[in-house]
Amino acid sequence: MAKQISVVATIIAEEGLEEKIYQELHRLVPLTRKEEGCIDYILHRSNDDCGVFIMYENWKSKEDLNRHNQSSHFKAFASNTQGIIKELKVHELTMIKTNV
Repeated sequence: MAKQISVVATIIAEEGLEEKIYQELHRLVPLTRKEEGCIDYILHRSNDDCGVFIMYENWKSKEDLNRHNQSSHFKAFASNTQGIIKELKVHELTMIKTNV
């Protein structure tokens, strides 16, 4: 059985380009949520810094995440945001189930 995988991605916009990043992320969300294997794809924006975005994702499997990363809409996002993302950190996580 495939293991569910979570992703926490932090995207920091170059100064003055916060709204462009927001628009591109906002466009990506509904397309991604329709993908096979997507459980959650939730966009957050920092209350303290309008240029900091967090994407919280849950996928049924690593294979589903890999397909997402190769999708035409994700590739378009990467192309459209090239040079306007100041920093990008992506953490892939596996849930640790406890009986607590």
